[in-house]
Amino acid sequence: MDKPTDLNAPREITSDMQVGGDIVPARILARFAAIVIDGILVGLVSIGVGMAVGVADRWLSIGLFLVYETLMVGSGGQTLGKKLLKVKVILADGQPIAYGRSFVRAIGSRVSQAVLFLGCAIAIFTKDKRALHDYIAGTRVIEAN
Repeated sequence: MDKPTDLNAPREITSDMQVGGDIVPARILARFAAIVIDGILVGLVSIGVGMAVGVADRWLSIGLFLVYETLMVGSGGQTLGKKLLKVKVILADGQPIAYGRSFVRAIGSRVSQAVLFLGCAIAIFTKDKRALHDYIAGTRVIEAN
């Protein structure tokens, strides 16, 4: 008789998993749209905070983004943009992401976007659709239900 499978045990993730195989890499356009939505949200908050405290500069916006991304992704794998587009960040081994790795990913994301989004663009060419910041943080972005 076969030993029962532990459903909570980490699963090896392969790039050829299909929709019925639980874990599917997120679509590139969904990832990009989530970045745009989150950028607009953080930008609006940044303008409001900047006006309230009398400081409006790029560093305020970057700092707010790092806090937003770290807290949102670290607490459940999704920012508001990712929730709307139904994508989620997990560790490369399939486990949930925590705050430390989320912070590393947020910094890596700024690096990925710094030069014409080239770090993000590599996701188009990798078979598991991982961007530079995913490799830096050991994460992947998947379709969420």
